[in-house]
Amino acid sequence: MIRLTRRLDTPAPPTHALTLTLEQRVRSRLRVTLDDGSPAGLFLERGHILRDGDCVTGDNGAVAEVRAAAETVSTACCDDPVQLARVCYHLGNRHVPVQIGLGLVRYHH
Repeated sequence: MIRLTRRLDTPAPPTHALTLTLEQRVRSRLRVTLDDGSPAGLFLERGHILRDGDCVTGDNGAVAEVRAAAETVSTACCDDPVQLARVCYHLGNRHVPVQIGLGLVRYHH
């Protein structure tokens, strides 16, 4: 099993690819499967969210590029900024991760 223990500040040429959902990219300890089918484990310091394009490495020199998995989301559009703010408030009050844009809010199903 490949142990991925730290996130690289500068991108390096990847030797592996790792596709993860948002829920997986938030976790710091996780057993994963690389895109080529190899088993791996994430052992990262807490408090960091992996983003699409980030690279993680381990003691053996392997570098895995993180890819954001395609996920289904709902998009709510609204021309009234007050109503949109209310939607964001109610979703956020339930700890639902949201993406807020100009006149829209996106969230997981």
